[in-house]
Amino acid sequence: MASPFDLPPPPPLPPPLNPPCAPQVRPERNPPPPKCSRFLPKFAPAVVGQQVSSWKSLFTNPSSSLSNERSLSFIPPRVDDKESIVVLNPVSFKPLIQHWENVIVGYIIGKSPVYTPFLQFLKKKWKPKADFQLFLHGNGFFTIKFDLEEDCNFVLEGGPWTMEHRPFILRKWSPELRMEQERLSSIPIWVRFPNLPLNLWNLDCLSRIGSLIGTPLVYGHYHPMM
Repeated sequence: MASPFDLPPPPPLPPPLNPPCAPQVRPERNPPPPKCSRFLPKFAPAVVGQQVSSWKSLFTNPSSSLSNERSLSFIPPRVDDKESIVVLNPVSFKPLIQHWENVIVGYIIGKSPVYTPFLQFLKKKWKPKADFQLFLHGNGFFTIKFDLEEDCNFVLEGGPWTMEHRPFILRKWSPELRMEQERLSSIPIWVRFPNLPLNLWNLDCLSRIGSLIGTPLVYGHYHPMM
């Protein structure tokens, strides 16, 4: 009888297997484009042989698309008592006063207009002989630059102008004008007197008739439609 200590040795272990190789797949002729997250920015594909421009070169490269813009220059401000002060040159801004001569500044009480509907409304309301440009500002103000002085005077002397029963507050632009809305308790308006007899167009009669409405200020030129 064999002893349990006389058992034959176990057979040797087989050598370790190599890791499985990745299967080879034939590439497609027209592979689909990779899927990109809609939250990632999309960049233009790079062109072989083209050097990537830096951010600085966009402003210094003459071939940049920004070369057509007007370039500014650094002009150091004046420092008085550690306070920086901008010093303007009258030679640079005085010629622009004439450029903005036929400009009206205004706003609508209680309403900030939307550009396209407001522009169409003004063209239909005023029927100008020449073109004009409308500029909207963030504080509710708008400026209108007329190509013809006659159209500018017509708007200033005409009226009263309203939009959705809200009156316009209009002023002729000047360098001293500030775009700040006042707290108005009363506003001046133009009043028309249709079919008023011609012999009543004098200061005394117009003052008496205007006093029925409020405090009369001034009268305009006679118009055939009055």
